[in-house]
Amino acid sequence: MVNSISGFVGIQHSVSTLLDNITNPKKPGEFTPKATGVINIQTTLDNAKQDATKQLIIRGALNRLEGIRQGLIDPSEDWETTAGYLMLTGQPFRLLVDEVGNITTEAQIEGDLDGYNDVQKAAIRQAAEDFKSMGEAVDLQNTREGFRSKLVGAVIKLVQLEQHFPAIEQWEKDFQLYEDIGVPVKVALNADGELIALNQLDHDFSEYENEEDQLKLLAARDRLERIIDGTATASQLWEFTALGYHSDRDNYFLGLDDNGDVAVFSNVRIDPDTSQYTADHLIPDFLKVSNDAEIKTTAQWQDDAISLYQDNRPFMFDFDYTGQLVTRSIDFNSVMGLHKPIDRSDLILQAQLNLLA
Repeated sequence: MVNSISGFVGIQHSVSTLLDNITNPKKPGEFTPKATGVINIQTTLDNAKQDATKQLIIRGALNRLEGIRQGLIDPSEDWETTAGYLMLTGQPFRLLVDEVGNITTEAQIEGDLDGYNDVQKAAIRQAAEDFKSMGEAVDLQNTREGFRSKLVGAVIKLVQLEQHFPAIEQWEKDFQLYEDIGVPVKVALNADGELIALNQLDHDFSEYENEEDQLKLLAARDRLERIIDGTATASQLWEFTALGYHSDRDNYFLGLDDNGDVAVFSNVRIDPDTSQYTADHLIPDFLKVSNDAEIKTTAQWQDDAISLYQDNRPFMFDFDYTGQLVTRSIDFNSVMGLHKPIDRSDLILQAQLNLLA
């Protein structure tokens, strides 16, 4: 009896299948995907579209940030103002894009640091704090270098003035005036870091840190003034040299030689080793390079951060696949998180399930 029922059910199923094929014919190779398969494919397409949109937003943001770095554009949105400030002050930050395409800037020293575990968050914040002092040292180094560059540029300008180029800046006009009346004049920087022509007959030589050196030069200044106005007679080598420059109406200034003795120098000097114009003899003590000014580092991330900051480029702190703290330039790869190692086991499992579905 059981066999009869099973046979009847099988015949009924075959007839049903035959009728379905007649009423709903399919072409060879055609199939009807299951609903779950359609949903998974649509989800994949939606995710791909969303990811492509995010990439466009990030590329546009990075272009804006580069324009701000180069001074070609002014920040117009909050995230741009914050990112520009952090970039120019050497502070690590992240650019984040939410699900609706809004961009935010997160300073790593105080941000939530989503995506990192507690140990990593603490390491990033500590690194950001530690880099503050390094950033200050870089700022000081850059400032000194900028001042030295100004003085080198001034020397080159003096050469041009000697070749009858017109004086344009005020310091250039003042320099020519002092040179024409034969007083000792030196190219220097004022308190604001601007170039000036310094009439040494009205100067206190405060740029010399050693008080004894100041007293030597003050005495030489007073002595030279009396020689120029004829109330004293030259008797020392430096006095004869200064008097010769004064008579020829050539530029000169008073200073100290390597032995600490008063000497006469020209503002224009060529380095014998490099055959280039130099301003080493014009640089005050506080701008001279010393071993104390060297920035000491103990890790690669510090060297990388300093290098990026010196170039005014944005950076962030992150971790490599070994768990070591690293510095990354803020670019497409770092913003998209493409440096991070990815555990693909879940993706593989989902793909297998999709195939089975």
